[in-house]
Amino acid sequence: MAKSIDQQGKQYSRFWFIFTLLAGTFTMSISQSSLSTAYPTLMRYFNLPASTIQWLTTGFMLIMCVTMPISPWLLSNLRFKPLFLSVLAIFDIGTLIIVLSPTFWLMMVGRIMEAIAVGVLFPSFQTVLLTITKKDQRATTMGAAGLVMGSALACGPIVSGIVLNYFTWRGLFVVFMVIITAVFLLAGSGFIRNVMPLHPATLDFLSVILSFGLIGILYVVNQIGSKNVNWTTNSLILIVSLLALVTNYMKQLRVVIVLYLMSNVEKSLASKLNRFVSC
Repeated sequence: MAKSIDQQGKQYSRFWFIFTLLAGTFTMSISQSSLSTAYPTLMRYFNLPASTIQWLTTGFMLIMCVTMPISPWLLSNLRFKPLFLSVLAIFDIGTLIIVLSPTFWLMMVGRIMEAIAVGVLFPSFQTVLLTITKKDQRATTMGAAGLVMGSALACGPIVSGIVLNYFTWRGLFVVFMVIITAVFLLAGSGFIRNVMPLHPATLDFLSVILSFGLIGILYVVNQIGSKNVNWTTNSLILIVSLLALVTNYMKQLRVVIVLYLMSNVEKSLASKLNRFVSC
């Protein structure tokens, strides 16, 4: 079994590292698509329309997308093992909240916690796999990882249907919680190591906050066609959300322009230096 060296100079099994990492990622990925099969059950249980229940998936995806840009910063500033264990713990606690939730909105809180964990882990695991894998083995490793992730999304509704056929909707989340707890124990026992070098950097918190404007816009769009909607409040949410997204876009555009100009300046200086040297 191939042995690798972590950042502390200790040997570890790359096979068991990748297995534990993909097991956690696979389970979290299934949680994205599994709820679609449970919508009718949840609608009856909470006595809510489909337009509200679907936020368990839509809200999950939105929070996950907003959290993803934070992942590289966390990976650069935190050791990977504590980061991975924290992500698993957040997902596990969120799932426990869902299992115990008596109301839809408390269940939504649990889904938000799950989405935060997934948003942090998804970009990270690919970076980690590329880092610990030799160049001549990267295609095989990333192909296997892609197969695992793709099959997880496809298996979600199937797993959900099987579980719901024998248990209540809470049983579906109990399955997730049991698997993630097992992965947490494996990771804590030494299968996951600190394999990423640290590169301390700063995070643009304002851009992260402004990106939540996307959630506000989709919330208002979701209200179209609903009855007894307070359009004064929704109009205010829409305006604030649009302003947040436009501001965020202008901030990122300014960064891109600065980088482009700096790149051109460097190329111009390099060209002039080459001409000077060749003279």
